[in-house]
Amino acid sequence: MSKAPIDLVLLHRRMLALQGVTFAPGTSAKRFVRETCCRQPEQLTDRQRQYVESLCFTFRKQLPDDLVPAERPVMAPKPLPPPKPPAPMRAGRPRPKRRPDVRPDLLTR
Repeated sequence: MSKAPIDLVLLHRRMLALQGVTFAPGTSAKRFVRETCCRQPEQLTDRQRQYVESLCFTFRKQLPDDLVPAERPVMAPKPLPPPKPPAPMRAGRPRPKRRPDVRPDLLTR
């Protein structure tokens, strides 16, 4: 799979512009921007770069037009975890089903 060339200057300008965006309180986007604003663009992973582009599209009304992507970026899907192995069969008698607890004071009435 070929990767598109990365414009690090544009990525850096987008990261700086996202610092001035008004986010809803306690969102993951706000936390992401605060944590990555101090990093150099070369240190970001591919998924983080995609997320910066996605945030620029999401908050496009608060950003200059030259920093907004032309269309909604497609985020790469997360890799699926490996499936869990089936539970082993229990040897011996089947486990009895639990009955709901009965209060003794209800039985004396």
